[in-house]
Amino acid sequence: RVLFRSDKQVRQALVQSANVAKISKELTYPTRFVRSPLLNGQVAYNHAYAQAAFNLEEAQKKLVAAGWIEGKNGIRTKEGKPLAFSLTAADNSENRMVAKQLQAQWKA
Repeated sequence: RVLFRSDKQVRQALVQSANVAKISKELTYPTRFVRSPLLNGQVAYNHAYAQAAFNLEEAQKKLVAAGWIEGKNGIRTKEGKPLAFSLTAADNSENRMVAKQLQAQWKA
Protein backbone atom coordinates (compact mmCIF):
# COMPACT_ATOMS: atom_id res chain seq x y z
CA ARG A 1 0.00 0.00 0.00
CA VAL A 2 1.11 3.52 -0.71
CA LEU A 3 1.05 5.75 2.33
CA PHE A 4 -1.29 8.63 1.57
CA ARG A 5 -2.24 9.82 5.05
CA SER A 6 0.50 12.42 4.92
CA ASP A 7 -1.00 13.86 1.72
CA LYS A 8 -3.32 16.72 2.61
CA GLN A 9 -5.12 16.59 -0.77
CA VAL A 10 -6.05 12.93 -0.27
CA ARG A 11 -7.31 13.54 3.27
CA GLN A 12 -9.38 16.49 2.04
CA ALA A 13 -10.72 14.42 -0.86
CA LEU A 14 -11.90 11.73 1.54
CA VAL A 15 -13.74 14.35 3.61
CA GLN A 16 -15.29 15.99 0.54
CA SER A 17 -16.41 12.67 -0.93
CA ALA A 18 -18.27 11.67 2.25
CA ASN A 19 -21.93 12.65 1.97
CA VAL A 20 -22.60 13.20 5.67
CA ALA A 21 -26.16 14.43 5.06
CA LYS A 22 -27.06 11.15 3.36
CA ILE A 23 -25.46 9.10 6.11
CA SER A 24 -27.20 11.07 8.87
CA LYS A 25 -30.60 10.37 7.27
CA GLU A 26 -30.00 6.66 7.90
CA LEU A 27 -29.50 7.19 11.64
CA THR A 28 -32.43 6.55 13.94
CA TYR A 29 -32.07 9.83 15.85
CA PRO A 30 -31.62 13.52 14.99
CA THR A 31 -28.08 14.78 14.50
CA ARG A 32 -26.31 18.11 14.33
CA PHE A 33 -23.73 18.69 11.62
CA VAL A 34 -20.23 19.26 12.93
CA ARG A 35 -17.48 20.28 10.53
CA SER A 36 -14.60 20.84 12.94
CA PRO A 37 -12.69 18.92 15.60
CA LEU A 38 -14.20 21.09 18.36
CA LEU A 39 -17.75 22.35 18.81
CA ASN A 40 -18.61 26.02 18.58
CA GLY A 41 -18.35 27.38 22.12
CA GLN A 42 -15.67 24.95 23.29
CA VAL A 43 -12.31 26.25 24.45
CA ALA A 44 -9.93 26.51 21.48
CA TYR A 45 -12.75 26.33 18.89
CA ASN A 46 -11.61 28.00 15.66
CA HIS A 47 -13.83 28.17 12.58
CA ALA A 48 -10.69 28.17 10.42
CA TYR A 49 -10.42 24.43 11.07
CA ALA A 50 -13.80 23.64 9.54
CA GLN A 51 -13.79 20.75 7.10
CA ALA A 52 -14.95 21.20 3.53
CA ALA A 53 -18.52 20.25 2.62
CA PHE A 54 -19.50 17.34 0.37
CA ASN A 55 -18.29 18.02 -3.18
CA LEU A 56 -17.54 14.90 -5.18
CA GLU A 57 -16.22 16.80 -8.21
CA GLU A 58 -13.68 18.73 -6.11
CA ALA A 59 -12.69 15.54 -4.29
CA GLN A 60 -11.97 13.81 -7.60
CA LYS A 61 -9.89 16.78 -8.77
CA LYS A 62 -7.81 16.65 -5.59
CA LEU A 63 -7.13 12.94 -6.03
CA VAL A 64 -5.98 13.51 -9.62
CA ALA A 65 -3.79 16.42 -8.50
CA ALA A 66 -2.24 14.12 -5.89
CA GLY A 67 -1.42 11.57 -8.59
CA TRP A 68 -4.24 9.05 -7.93
CA ILE A 69 -5.52 8.09 -11.37
CA GLU A 70 -8.77 6.17 -11.85
CA GLY A 71 -8.33 2.93 -13.76
CA LYS A 72 -10.79 1.12 -16.04
CA ASN A 73 -11.96 -0.88 -13.01
CA GLY A 74 -12.79 2.33 -11.10
CA ILE A 75 -9.93 1.89 -8.63
CA ARG A 76 -7.46 4.74 -8.27
CA THR A 77 -3.79 3.90 -8.34
CA LYS A 78 -0.52 5.73 -7.87
CA GLU A 79 2.85 4.28 -8.75
CA GLY A 80 1.03 1.06 -9.66
CA LYS A 81 -0.49 0.62 -6.21
CA PRO A 82 -4.22 0.93 -5.37
CA LEU A 83 -5.64 3.58 -3.09
CA ALA A 84 -6.69 1.36 -0.20
CA PHE A 85 -6.92 1.62 3.56
CA SER A 86 -8.66 0.08 6.57
CA LEU A 87 -11.42 1.82 8.47
CA THR A 88 -11.74 0.76 12.10
CA ALA A 89 -14.71 1.51 14.35
CA ALA A 90 -16.44 0.07 17.41
CA ASP A 91 -18.56 -2.92 16.45
CA ASN A 92 -22.18 -1.83 16.73
CA SER A 93 -25.04 -1.52 14.26
CA GLU A 94 -24.70 2.24 13.87
CA ASN A 95 -20.98 2.16 13.12
CA ARG A 96 -21.44 -0.77 10.71
CA MET A 97 -24.07 1.24 8.80
CA VAL A 98 -21.87 4.36 8.67
CA ALA A 99 -18.84 2.31 7.58
CA LYS A 100 -20.87 0.65 4.80
CA GLN A 101 -22.11 4.04 3.60
CA LEU A 102 -18.57 5.48 3.59
CA GLN A 103 -17.23 2.43 1.79
CA ALA A 104 -19.87 2.80 -0.95
CA GLN A 105 -19.33 6.54 -1.27
CA TRP A 106 -15.55 6.25 -1.42
CA LYS A 107 -15.79 3.61 -4.14
CA ALA A 108 -17.88 5.94 -6.30
